[in-house]
Amino acid sequence: MATAIGAFSLLGWVYLGLLHGRFWQPLFAAPAIDPVSWPSIDIIVPARNEADILPRSLGSLLLQDYPGTWRIFLIDDHSTDGTGDIARKIAAQKNQTQRLEVITAPDLPKGWSGKVAAMQAGVARSQSDYILFTDADIAHPKDSLRKLAARAVEMRLDLTSLMVKLHCTTFAEKLLIPAFVFFLCHALSFRPCE
Repeated sequence: MATAIGAFSLLGWVYLGLLHGRFWQPLFAAPAIDPVSWPSIDIIVPARNEADILPRSLGSLLLQDYPGTWRIFLIDDHSTDGTGDIARKIAAQKNQTQRLEVITAPDLPKGWSGKVAAMQAGVARSQSDYILFTDADIAHPKDSLRKLAARAVEMRLDLTSLMVKLHCTTFAEKLLIPAFVFFLCHALSFRPCE
């Protein structure tokens, strides 16, 4: 019985890895054409106890080469590790204090979950054409904001998204990523699954 289960699992991995369109490989769309007028963008970053990772993630956001108007709202969601202060220091070190506003998350409204309530606090402050939601542990290439905005304008999209490159170090993590992306792909119906 164990041999049959093992053989069935192996066949499943062979199918996913070789015969299902290599869905787990990175998908690079053709570059979008730069718009005549770049839309304004507010980046909303909900953060709770993220002081250790902020130098990499927030630092990458502050170095965006976006030609339009943009700013970052970091929502300090009741952190106990100085997340808000660290964020301000990072912005000062990058000479980008004018781009960052740290907002203290309000008390959690009844029926809300913490992260979504923090995101809403940023939305309430935003007056931009577009909003980029990102987690506080994501490092962004310096052109990611430009690429997302160009694609959204060119295709007249109300919503666009990118899948991050997942950080894996162990063999088990690397083995699980194709299955994770496969199920996520079908749950969200993004392009590699079509």
